[in-house]
Amino acid sequence: MQPVAELRRIALPHLRTLTESVTETTNAMVVDGDHVQFVASVECTHVLRVSSREGQVLPAHLASGGRAVLAGLPEDEVVARYSRPDSPVTDVDALLRDLRRFRRQGFAVNDERTEAGLTAIGVAVPGPSGAALSIALPTARFRRDRLAGWVAELTATAHGIAQELD
Repeated sequence: MQPVAELRRIALPHLRTLTESVTETTNAMVVDGDHVQFVASVECTHVLRVSSREGQVLPAHLASGGRAVLAGLPEDEVVARYSRPDSPVTDVDALLRDLRRFRRQGFAVNDERTEAGLTAIGVAVPGPSGAALSIALPTARFRRDRLAGWVAELTATAHGIAQELD
């Protein structure tokens, strides 16, 4: 089975459980170069919600899951990835500062970087897969007082998926 198909197969039941718990849309994605491809999404039931991102490709340095995966890479690898003349990143030093912060806190945030009105929290799936998970929600519903709980649930789900990927 292809690695992306395997990740999707393993991640979907976990995402369903996570979506039910957090009542927001959840996603699994994989970083490929300087992009992230969404391989699975489970939409929440709110009328105002983030729709499925499955199949979409976004810049890794903007998407929360991509940012979480990049934070786990050696800095020289990030510099090599984003220092080329056609790079979508105009300030690599600023990106590295963000990635250091994400590494310390254990999660990354996309606060309207890919779409106005959308906030997402992302964590990397442990291991070499380059995969990540995210909770995506309308910015109007994002609450800092819920962030620790969301991150804890994302992290536990990522570890569950990592165990099955082994």
